[in-house]
Amino acid sequence: MKWLLLFVAIAVTTATITTSKNDANKYKEGKQYTYHYEGLVKNGLPSTGREYTGLKITCNPQLTFLTNEIIILKLRSPRLYEYNTTRHIHYKDSSLTNKFHEELLTPIKFYYIYGKVEKVFAPEHEPEWTLNIKKGILSLLNLEMLDIDEDLSTFTTYETDVVGECETLYDVTEGSTDLGVNFMNVTKVKDMNKCIKNPVSVSSTIKTKPCGSCEDKPEINLLRSGVVYHYNVTGTRGNFLIDSVRAEGQHVFTPFSESGGSAVTITTQNMTLINVEHHINEIEIPVMMERGNLMFVFPKIEMRTITRASQRKVEHFLDLLTHGTPELMITPEAPSHFILLVKSLRECDRTTLIDIYGNYKDNIVKKEWLLNAMAMTGTVHSVKLIKTLVEDKLISTTDLTTLLINMFATKRPTETILDDIMTICKSDMMTLPNLNLAEVSMETIKSVIELRRSCFLTFSILFEKLYKDTEFFPSKYEIFLRNCESTYQEPITTINKGIKYMDFNMYKEDPSTVKKKIIAEETKLMCLKSMGNAGLKSHVDNIVTKLKNEMKDNSLEVRVNAIYALQRIAPKLPKKIMSVLMPFYRNPDEDPEIRIVSYLAILETKPTPSIYTLLAEHLNKETSRQVGTFVYSHLMHLANTTHPCMKYESQAAHMALRFARPFVAPFVSSLHYSHGLHKSFYNDNLKMGGYADIHNIFTQSSIVPRFIKTKINVNIFGQNIDLIETGIRTEGLQYFVEKIFGPKGFWEKRQSLFDFLKRRNERSIEKSAIRDEIDILKEKVKSRYRMPEEPKGSMYVKMFGDEIFYKAFNKDDIKNLLVDGKIIPNDRNIEETLRRGDSINYKKATLLLDTEYQEPTILGIPVSLNITSGLIMKLKAIGRAEVKPELFTPKPTGVNAHGITTPNIMITMLGKMGVDCTLMKTGIALNATTHVYVPIEARAELNMEDNTYKVNVVTQEEYKRDLITFEHNLYTYTTKMDKSLDQYTKINGVIVNTIKQNTTCLTLLKNAFAICSEYKYVPRKHVHDPMYLLTGPSHFQIYSVKGYDMPKELQFELKIKDTQSLEPVVRVLKSNTKYELKFTTLGAPKEETFTYRMRMDISPEERKLELIHIRSNVPEFKSKMKLQMTKLMKEVIFDWEFGESKPVRHPITTTDTFDSEREYRLLMITTLPKTDLSEMHIKTVYTELPTTMKTICSKIETLLPKYLYKMFYNVEVHPTKHDMSHTVELFTKLVTPDNIIEMLLKTPLQEIRVRNITLPVPIKNLVHKKIPGSVEGIKDAILRKMILPTCIVENNVFKTFDNVTYMYEMPGSCLHVLAKDCSPSERFVVLLQNKNVVDQVNVERNTIRRNKIIAYVDDNKIEMYTTAEHKVIARVNNEILNFTPDNKMTVVMPSFGKFMHNGTEINMTAEIGLHIYYSEHYVHTQVTAWYFNKTCGLCGDYNGETYKELITPTEQSVKSTDKFGLSWLVEGDDCNDEDCKLMKQKIYPLDEYVYINENEMSCFSVEPVLTCQPGCRPTQLTDLNTYMTTTHMATKTKVGFYCVKFKESEMIRDRIGKRNFDLTAKKIDITKEISVPHECICEAQCKHYPFLQY
Repeated sequence: MKWLLLFVAIAVTTATITTSKNDANKYKEGKQYTYHYEGLVKNGLPSTGREYTGLKITCNPQLTFLTNEIIILKLRSPRLYEYNTTRHIHYKDSSLTNKFHEELLTPIKFYYIYGKVEKVFAPEHEPEWTLNIKKGILSLLNLEMLDIDEDLSTFTTYETDVVGECETLYDVTEGSTDLGVNFMNVTKVKDMNKCIKNPVSVSSTIKTKPCGSCEDKPEINLLRSGVVYHYNVTGTRGNFLIDSVRAEGQHVFTPFSESGGSAVTITTQNMTLINVEHHINEIEIPVMMERGNLMFVFPKIEMRTITRASQRKVEHFLDLLTHGTPELMITPEAPSHFILLVKSLRECDRTTLIDIYGNYKDNIVKKEWLLNAMAMTGTVHSVKLIKTLVEDKLISTTDLTTLLINMFATKRPTETILDDIMTICKSDMMTLPNLNLAEVSMETIKSVIELRRSCFLTFSILFEKLYKDTEFFPSKYEIFLRNCESTYQEPITTINKGIKYMDFNMYKEDPSTVKKKIIAEETKLMCLKSMGNAGLKSHVDNIVTKLKNEMKDNSLEVRVNAIYALQRIAPKLPKKIMSVLMPFYRNPDEDPEIRIVSYLAILETKPTPSIYTLLAEHLNKETSRQVGTFVYSHLMHLANTTHPCMKYESQAAHMALRFARPFVAPFVSSLHYSHGLHKSFYNDNLKMGGYADIHNIFTQSSIVPRFIKTKINVNIFGQNIDLIETGIRTEGLQYFVEKIFGPKGFWEKRQSLFDFLKRRNERSIEKSAIRDEIDILKEKVKSRYRMPEEPKGSMYVKMFGDEIFYKAFNKDDIKNLLVDGKIIPNDRNIEETLRRGDSINYKKATLLLDTEYQEPTILGIPVSLNITSGLIMKLKAIGRAEVKPELFTPKPTGVNAHGITTPNIMITMLGKMGVDCTLMKTGIALNATTHVYVPIEARAELNMEDNTYKVNVVTQEEYKRDLITFEHNLYTYTTKMDKSLDQYTKINGVIVNTIKQNTTCLTLLKNAFAICSEYKYVPRKHVHDPMYLLTGPSHFQIYSVKGYDMPKELQFELKIKDTQSLEPVVRVLKSNTKYELKFTTLGAPKEETFTYRMRMDISPEERKLELIHIRSNVPEFKSKMKLQMTKLMKEVIFDWEFGESKPVRHPITTTDTFDSEREYRLLMITTLPKTDLSEMHIKTVYTELPTTMKTICSKIETLLPKYLYKMFYNVEVHPTKHDMSHTVELFTKLVTPDNIIEMLLKTPLQEIRVRNITLPVPIKNLVHKKIPGSVEGIKDAILRKMILPTCIVENNVFKTFDNVTYMYEMPGSCLHVLAKDCSPSERFVVLLQNKNVVDQVNVERNTIRRNKIIAYVDDNKIEMYTTAEHKVIARVNNEILNFTPDNKMTVVMPSFGKFMHNGTEINMTAEIGLHIYYSEHYVHTQVTAWYFNKTCGLCGDYNGETYKELITPTEQSVKSTDKFGLSWLVEGDDCNDEDCKLMKQKIYPLDEYVYINENEMSCFSVEPVLTCQPGCRPTQLTDLNTYMTTTHMATKTKVGFYCVKFKESEMIRDRIGKRNFDLTAKKIDITKEISVPHECICEAQCKHYPFLQY
């Protein structure tokens, strides 16, 4: 029995112990568990030093288990600590501890099921930031191990806690104590790169997009984060109790490579169980609502400081920006103060902002700073303030425009902001005065247009930023943008363009019509650009309607901008956009700009490689050179890009080019063709790169680019940022540019700038016999004018992909600027204004960048990375001038001017990384500042009487002047709610490192002046590049230093002396020009003058060039250089003496000596034994050489044979046999009559002989052209073949300005229009005649064909022809030019040009930009680029395109070269004309009736028909169907006819002889064959019938 009782007692005791032990191993209902918790945050720069800042949270979390699944969490004794130290971490109670304690006392409830915290409940008034801290504590309870196979000790699962739902790796070690108590050691590692949900907040003024071609690389985040947990747990996986837990998280910002330093935020959590007790007392639980799961929730943006403290902060920073600084200086702290001013304004509510604005509305300086900052705030309250100012009309149009433009940088737009901006766009300030448009000034209209534009552009930018990631948005916004054109109810109906040409004024239109057109055009462009910014798919149809232009009411600019508006929509609707734009790209009749822009928009659809190939393959049949060169060059640059994020595009373009025909513009006019350039770079160490796109689009209508765009993209951390894009588009500017810079333009024709300011009087053309000839010629060949485009243009600026600025200008703006003299004030007091002087003051303050990235830490406190950049720029310029004796005298004698300019630019970048627990922020900061300050003061004195020009530059007065300064420092910072300003502690790094300094100076003018650079930085271990900003502070500076010999002024003086012999009409060009440049130091203790004298004499008697350099203070040093050619052109001598005055005598050979008066001398003599250049001897002799030059010459002498062996086969090298010291000789000899020479080079060490060298240019081309005639010939060949567009006629072969070659046999001896200025100016016409002449040299040939040129240039008639004796003659205004017997004279004709004669050729150069090279066998005609798209005739239209080169006088494109040639034939006067018996009958009546629909009809040709003059008959015919010449009496050709009834035919017959009457626009009813003659023979007594001339 005793044993039985003992056994029962033991069993009961064992059961009790086991039960107690199991209860201690798990959480149990009715019990209360108290832990001690510490959460720490430490921010620092590990690479810099030991400076850290941070905070600590302590409390005793109390978990009350109401049930096994429902728990109450209450934080006992929460406290907040802070620290900011350099060595030992020392915590101190924060002044906000009490406030912190109050905020965290509220309990919360949560569900806890099998180690997983699920739902969280809290009172409705519980702030989100306090709830996040409690979620951070609850996250330590998460241990999700129940559903995992117990055999797995290491496994992964997705777990949700405060930092997100991320992949979590578990490592579990299980065991038991000697008493049988189970325990586990658990380690958790969170992979922050593999999160399903990761609460991240990004707000920025810039837009980024991911790198499209980097899918093979892991995504690069701004912050690299990781979390590790360590648990000590009692119990099993299903039932456990957490005894202690330690967690550590790190957030690392590494902008460069790992060795480039980093910023780090380290967070740790420690929680230890300190007490377990039975829950006895009832807990007072407030009403709670569900607040989600454990995941962090970003607090709503609340006005934390809507008190007078914010207003005081604003006032404080305004005072710092405006008080106590010099007018022109910017303190280094100014950009930082401006940034802090913006952030302070963001903390203010509407009432506070109104008070602030009211306080400073009358203070001009502070108001300017305030408005600049107000636009950058982007808060609801600031926008409402602007709305109030607009409604009450308390703000000017200019200020409102500036505010709206700057609001594009709003970081967090809201619907309220959009609504307010929409209200502003509809306000009264956006409407024109209720007056007749004729009464409204153009300035008012433009200001209202700019205001509307800024409002709509800003609205569309903020709309796209708010709704870019969703397709759901209020329809009112989409409707507002779609109905943009109808928002303002001015009478803006479309106006037909009634353009009238009026010489320099260009166009005359009714003022009201002009204003209506401007308003209509600008409204369309504003709406298209706004829809382009918004990027809504629903706007596609509206945009495409503008592009297709079926109503013909949209200009080319509107259509082009419609395509640009589709670019942002293209990735969203790729198939639709591609189907719309591809036909435009392929259409050869479309404007090249439309086609090129369509191609670029297609690439925005992210096309497949097949689309790239399709675009490239179309080049095989492309007819437009403009389109072809752009597409090919763009694909070529794209294929060669090195940017890692453009691999896809590069590969696609590279493959596409294999299917494309190379489209390379000819060198002659490559600058006139469109190109798409792309340059990229990327640096792996810096993790940065980017690219630049430069697009220049030309058209066949102008030499001035139609469109130029520059786009800069940067890539940082795997994100692409379209940093900035600028573009300018013009139409019709060639006319104005030519008037200024073209032939006989202002700069060339007027004597000085003062003449440019004068009103130009129109030139009256006096009737003369030559003018009568020109008028008759115009009647015979009536060519249509190439009317210039209406001048207008625009420019735009895009920031981060959004168009924020757009400025348009039209013909009136250009005319006012260039014609009316508004470059300088055009009033009666202009002279007094210049004498008194004027000043410019410009100031600009703005935020360049403001971006913030936030993610939660394990403490439930967000870590943020904020980068803000500010710019402040001031510019002041003062200038005055005085003209002697008066400004508008014909020849001013002098000008005195004085000017001061002080550009001052400061850029600051402020970067912060730290944590924000709402009551306090703490972290580390970087402040980098760049300051540029380069003041310049100068005086200029121009003396026109003796051609002396002086410029005096005033030097600095202070000892040291900082020009460029870059400095960056590192700080720790703390911001507390109870403090108005942030607290910063500088990190200097000296505690653990030594500052390294490097200074370099470049001394100028001996001891007078020096430019120095200084670099200070803290060297780090394993870091050798001081450019890494996170490795320590640095300081770089460029400054100027004043020496003890510093002059007060530096004077530059230029004197020009030019002597010319003039004859009354024709002058033989002679010149003896001397230039003297003096550089003098004034006001120095030892003044010094540096003189450079140059004398140029190119007279026939002596061709010499001398250059002398002298220093006044160093008389022993002199440099003299002379280049001279002998009179007989047998020798060219180059002599250079320099160094100190020292007689030197050196033996050259055993008998000769070489004397010199200078330390160094170099003498080079080139001997030409034969004038045909078949032999040449160059001998170079020198006394001594400087050491550096000796080294270079020695290396060249050693390496020369090696390179010659690579270039040529026949190279022989032998040691020098004779004494060749201080001598180098070169012999060349022509071994064949063509271009094969051999060369012998003798040096002091060796002789090198090279045989059989082939010259690129045959020597025979230079025979009989002596120096400098040969040089002139080479220059002419280069200009003729490579620079200027050239039309060539040789026999019956014609080559046009655009390099199109065709055959055409000119009929008879009729004149043809070879080239003509077809613009309204009609400055020249060149006629070509192919005439039979008797050959006096070769009698057997009897007659030969000779070209003759007749050119009319302005009011001059020029004839060039070859006589029967093969002499080339030039005749000007019926007077033969008498050249000298040696035929090498240049004849200059004032106000016309010049003629050059070299025996077999006459070169005529006219000042208007026309060049004619005439010889017996060929004619070359050249025009300058100013005639782009202005010429017509047999030489073509010179528009860069070739697919429609054969254009008739009626602007019709033909394929037949004969029909083209005959259309430019100049018919004879009558049958008695000695040269031409042919005539072009414009309307040829068919000599028979035809029946059409049973009606008898008379028919008339719709094109001119070549016939013989009355009284003449054909001798030879050309069939225009086969274009074959025949000797039959009749050749049939098909001609189109227009047919009318008999009564109407009489009316046509009556009008046949009338001016400007033709039937070219009529339809062709029938086609008949008629006879066309080639030559005619006339009767002796023929008659002339004038009416048949038509």
